[in-house]
Amino acid sequence: MSDSPPAALVDGLSSRWSRAVIRVLSIRGIIWLALALALLTTLLACLQAWRWQRDRQRTMFQADAKVLRNALLERLGLYAQVLQGSRGLFAASEEVNAAEFHADMASLNLGENYPGIFGLGYIEMVKNGQRDLFLQKVAADRSLSRDPLQIWPTGERSDYMVVRFVEPLATNRVALGYDIGSEPVRRLGAIESADSGLPTLTPRIELLQGTGKSGALLFQPLYSQTIGAASPEDRENRLSGWVYAAFFVERMMAGVRGPGNKWLEYEIFDGTEPSAEKLLCSSKGAGGSLA
Repeated sequence: MSDSPPAALVDGLSSRWSRAVIRVLSIRGIIWLALALALLTTLLACLQAWRWQRDRQRTMFQADAKVLRNALLERLGLYAQVLQGSRGLFAASEEVNAAEFHADMASLNLGENYPGIFGLGYIEMVKNGQRDLFLQKVAADRSLSRDPLQIWPTGERSDYMVVRFVEPLATNRVALGYDIGSEPVRRLGAIESADSGLPTLTPRIELLQGTGKSGALLFQPLYSQTIGAASPEDRENRLSGWVYAAFFVERMMAGVRGPGNKWLEYEIFDGTEPSAEKLLCSSKGAGGSLA
């Protein structure tokens, strides 16, 4: 009698074990499939949440950037308004003296009403051959006790664009007598303003005080009489000078940002191509200055 189990019993056991293994594998497959589906669902939900957050942040950034841009333009418009208002002083007087200019600028309360402006001044156009007459006229102005004005840099030039008045004097004294026409960037800004009759902003310049910060000058031309829609040639012939605002870009932006967008980081460049040489200011601390 054989000790081996009957073949039928072996086949039966094999069949049951096979079905059991298949059943176990099927259950495991379902579990893994369910787990994979759950992970995929979680991944898709996270991806959707990330996209929503990204879009929300992008929308917030664009909105805050627009607010910042509009506030910056509004601040520059405010500077232009104060210059246009200052034209009335010169229109109402045949010859404005230092005391009159000082009183008019003091009435503006620059620090409170026009944040960011470092100084307001008057530049007189001194044409070829009129330098000595100009210096005599300035020396005769005894309305305020001040040192005699000297044109600098020294040297003979075809014309001179001389800073005759500037306020507040305590922080802008170094600019008195400066011929802005001796420096190409300032000269170009002044000429463009004179030719157009409109307020004109210079590119980035360095402050005469030597702070090393970025800034700009905003020019408003003055003419010897109202010229209306005159040609650039007429404006040039009747040009008497400019009133101008000098401002630190960094100080101007500090007043522009406001509490609502302090989280927004920005960099402002002079022109369309960003570079270290054209950086006007940055929310991280790069500064501005002018002259």
